[in-house]
Amino acid sequence: MPAKKTVFVKISDNAVKAKTGKTWAQWFTILDRLDVKTNGHRHAAMSLYDTYKLNPWWSQAVTIRYEWERGLRTVKNQREKMPQHSLFKTPAKKIKTTASKKSGLQRNNK
Repeated sequence: MPAKKTVFVKISDNAVKAKTGKTWAQWFTILDRLDVKTNGHRHAAMSLYDTYKLNPWWSQAVTIRYEWERGLRTVKNQREKMPQHSLFKTPAKKIKTTASKKSGLQRNNK
């Protein structure tokens, strides 16, 4: 699968190598072998944590960057995975207004 252009500031190859001991290309080769598309994000991040001893932040950062570059992660599919509870959809101001109307309470703005 060809690399996909991303819309975020990328961590440089030198920075990732300094912090993780490997370059992006090396991590991508490892993640290609882990078959992230089939096995999923959690499996990949946990494998990097367990097998390669990356800390949790770097395990997530490397896995997410890989998913973006391989076209496995988009803004749309992130939203689809969000819990579909009304709490996540209703702004706080609307909740307060709705609660006030339902209870029959009204503000006196004098």
